[in-house]
Amino acid sequence: MSKKRYRKKRKRLLPTLFAYFVLISVSICCLYFLFQLGHTIYENGIKHRFERTQYPIKYSSSVEKYAEKYELDPYLVYALIKQESKFDPYATSSANARGLMQVQDETAEFCAKRMKIKITLPDDLYQPDTNIQIGCYYLKHLLNQYNGDLKTAVTAYNGGPGNVEKWLNDENLSDGKGGIANIPFGETKNYVKNVLSYYETYKNIYQNK
Repeated sequence: MSKKRYRKKRKRLLPTLFAYFVLISVSICCLYFLFQLGHTIYENGIKHRFERTQYPIKYSSSVEKYAEKYELDPYLVYALIKQESKFDPYATSSANARGLMQVQDETAEFCAKRMKIKITLPDDLYQPDTNIQIGCYYLKHLLNQYNGDLKTAVTAYNGGPGNVEKWLNDENLSDGKGGIANIPFGETKNYVKNVLSYYETYKNIYQNK
């Protein structure tokens, strides 16, 4: 092939290669755009719907009312209900803790007396509004008792104030600042971990949305 014919062929080939390059570049840009669009749709749509299914807002009128009354974060109440009963108002534990916030009869009597309300046990503990009212009051009582220490209050909600007092007086378990560093009961330890984790997740999903 002569040099002249080679140059002509190369001149014809260069525009073709450039066109292929442009086409490939545009295709890559389009694919990237579609990927970003899909990711955005997932983040703003499917993911949020899935998260809200796993972390629902139920009985909101009662939760909001009593959370405000007793100065609690409603997302903490939702987290506790999720852990305690999975939002089943008829849930009953082997220890006869009842309802949404799994309140025992003796705890209900203690709270009702201090709240100056009349309740019928155990039936009223299966009424969502009454159960949430008593559960929120008791949670606030524990927070006050432990100087606002959330971890200790949640520990007492599950493990009982009597056990918590023993643990706080044990230098191997307390943090030396009025809180608990190590929870010796495996069930209570997992309970506290779950409630605090659920609490953060509820805030991440619903706050500022």
